[in-house]
Amino acid sequence: MDTDELRGSIWDYLFESRSTKSIDEIAVLADCDVAAVRSAVSHEWFTIAQDRVSIAYAAPSLRTSR
Repeated sequence: MDTDELRGSIWDYLFESRSTKSIDEIAVLADCDVAAVRSAVSHEWFTIAQDRVSIAYAAPSLRTSR
């Protein structure tokens, strides 16, 4: 599995689980090494805090009417 496929799988998994997961947990689930997971989640789609990964959510932009 390449990095983009792994990234998509991780995002889907986190979205379905609705919780953060450790990098180690994700590596076990994806049956790949920790370095591959770190590489995949070092992306704007994810937030990493204390070795736990979650989906990054953008704040909704405010529309200004003219």
